[in-house]
Amino acid sequence: TAPLEGHIDKLESYRFFRNNYFKNINSFYDSFYKYLPRNVFEFLSNNKKKIIVKKKRYPHYTLEDIKFRLVRSDYLNKRKYDIVMLKMFNDFKFDPKKLVITIVENEMFDIVGPYITEIEYNGEYIMCDVEDFEGEYYSMNSFKLN
Repeated sequence: TAPLEGHIDKLESYRFFRNNYFKNINSFYDSFYKYLPRNVFEFLSNNKKKIIVKKKRYPHYTLEDIKFRLVRSDYLNKRKYDIVMLKMFNDFKFDPKKLVITIVENEMFDIVGPYITEIEYNGEYIMCDVEDFEGEYYSMNSFKLN
């Protein structure tokens, strides 16, 4: 809802960065861990049981997703996580101030609540939903940033 209030939440910037600056989510995770002290792997090793329990509880998450979430929430705190992400933004030359997300209230396709219609970065469209000449809507991803 942050875009409805006139700004983009950090989480939206983080999601955009992960999805557009990395080949896949695991390559993001690999890069992310390089920004942390080596003892992060000891932390993960010491939390194997917790990881297994979470995997059983949330089978739709991969083991790597669970490890990342555990590191983000338990090893780091919100402030430290933000610092790591901002360092990555800087190193990958991503400027979240250039990110524009357009959201509208929409009832199309019985979607309730806010609906993203456009994502733009540095003046270029990343994703937009358009109406064709018969009034049907479809999504179009124009390109992925490298």
